[in-house]
Parts: sequence; structure tokens; C-alpha cells
Amino acid sequence: MNIQHGSHDSRDLLGRSVSMRPTPADLLSTVSDSEGKKLLQNFLAIRSGVPISGSKVADLAKNSDLNFGSIYDFFAKRHAISVSDLPEIVDGVIKRLPVVQQQATHRKIVRFEKAMDFLSHSVLLSIDDLHVSIVHENGEVPMTALSGLLVKGVIQTRRVRVMISRQALLSGQVTLADLPMLLTNAAMRDEAQSTYAALETNANLPDGLPLFGADNTATGASLYDIGAALTKFRDQKAAINSDEHAYLEPKYFICPTAHEISAHKELFAAGLTNIIEIIASPGVSSSYLLGDPKLAPILVRLALSEDPIIETRPAQFDNDAAIALDLLHDYTILVCNRVGAIKLTVTT
Repeated sequence: MNIQHGSHDSRDLLGRSVSMRPTPADLLSTVSDSEGKKLLQNFLAIRSGVPISGSKVADLAKNSDLNFGSIYDFFAKRHAISVSDLPEIVDGVIKRLPVVQQQATHRKIVRFEKAMDFLSHSVLLSIDDLHVSIVHENGEVPMTALSGLLVKGVIQTRRVRVMISRQALLSGQVTLADLPMLLTNAAMRDEAQSTYAALETNANLPDGLPLFGADNTATGASLYDIGAALTKFRDQKAAINSDEHAYLEPKYFICPTAHEISAHKELFAAGLTNIIEIIASPGVSSSYLLGDPKLAPILVRLALSEDPIIETRPAQFDNDAAIALDLLHDYTILVCNRVGAIKLTVTT
């Protein structure tokens, strides 16, 4: 009899139907104590959408007669598994889940810079009075001091924790498939809010002047008056008090959500649909025209890693809590330059 899939009826001495379907204990008795933890992990992985195959333990984990609780109880009674093993089991499943690649819109307008630690970092992304000059043979090459907007910042740790109770896990109420995505989505919402807030607060740069001043603020007929913002963008100088134009190309127009459709119509009418991308956000009350952050970074996301980190760890067993899923996101948003950014306001 194949104990995994065998299931048929027989008759006892009185002619009554007797099921020959293997009991969970029959199935589990074919697994050694040393493989109990692996079986439990495979079972949870399969129920969370992770394909597992290639071994007897993997095949047994697919059996519909088993559940997480019955597997745990069987090996717990044999002292082969305990509650303290659950975080390791869940962590192994979390690591097997496919990574969800986040295409967060706000990241399009931010440049990523890797931080090495939690100490203060300095970022220099612009150099004042950097000019190219004609130099004749044997002529003196002009020297430019390495000075500019030296921005300093310290990354901050942002965290969120989801508690999985031992009862929910053992009763089969929990699948892990969506938990990493839900945690990462929460991190992206926080990151988006921080990004747009950096534009809205109009903080001072190291030169003591605000991000948006007279040189890079346009006044239009509406918050979707892309023409007014574009004119100001094209006329922008390479630095404050400079007579040299920046010659940058616009790439993103950020506007309040109420003006999204009008902005698209304006963009289409101007024939700029393949040049400028509209980003509508509830995080802004003004509109902004920005260049490519790779060429003219205005905002920098200084972070320990490109994406958030998810870890599992034992909880304190308060309220039957067995496992904690922690998301850690270490970053800060820095305002580094004003060349390549235009703020659009409305005539009052």
C-alpha cells in the first residue's frame, strides 16, 4: 500500500465498510525525528505557494491528510520539535518566497546613495563655478576649487513588526505568501511620504538658501501649467549668481492628484508626452518639474541597502505570540541641489 496516496474501503467481519486511508500518525511514522523540522517547513512552504519537490519529505508535505498542527504535535510528543523551533521554520519559508520587485513611482525622482554605517555622511553632488575654458598650447589651465553644496545626513532606522501567534500558526490560519509584500508596501508608503515631504518643506541647502527661491519658482495660470514651468526650467542657470545656463532636460512633472488629467492633456497638447512623465501624488500641494536624478539629483536617498530587510525572530510569548516578522528600513532623504528643479505656483 502506498501510504501517501493509498485510500480505499474494505469490510470488517460484519460487512461494515472500513476505511483503509492512512491516518496522519501512519503517514508521519515514516519520517524520522531528524526530518520532522524539514517536513514542517516544507508543509508551510507549499501552503505559502513555494514549489517543493525532489524528496520523500517534500512529497509527504503535499498530503491533504496532514496539517501544520498535526505535524507539530506528532514530533513535539517525540521531543523532536518545540515552540522555539517555529521562528527558524518560518524564517526558512520566508527566505524561499519569491522576491517582489517594487516599482515604486517616487523612486524615479530620487538618486540612491549607499551608506556604509549609521555615522554622518557627506554628499557632494555639485561644484560651484565649474567652467570649461579655452587653453592655448602651454597655457595655464584654470583651477577650480572642490567646493559646492556639501550636504550632510545621518540615516534613520524605520521599523514595523507583525506578530504571528502560535495558535494561528498551528491551526493553519496563517499563510506566509503575502506577508513580505505587505511589509514592503508599508515601507514604500513611508518612503514615498518622506520623498514628497522633502520637496514640500522647502528646506534650506548648505548655502543657507531654500531649495526653491526666485531663481527656480515659476508662476503659472494653474498647477498644470507645464509651459510656465518649462520656460523657467530652460532658463535656469548652472548655479546661483551664475551667467551660464544649466542646459538640462526636464523629465518628471509632479502634480497634485486633482490635476493629473489636466496635466496629461496639457502635455499631449504641447507634444511632450515622450519627453516628460506625469507623476500625480497626494503628497504634494504644489507642482514640480524635475530633471533626470542621474544627471541632476535634487533628492538623494541615503540608505544601508537598496530595499528593506525582513527578519524573523522569537517573540516574548505574550498573548500567545510565537513569531515576529520585522521589517527594517535604514535610510534618509537628503536635499542636495536646486539646479534641475522648478516649483510651480499659481497666480493669486
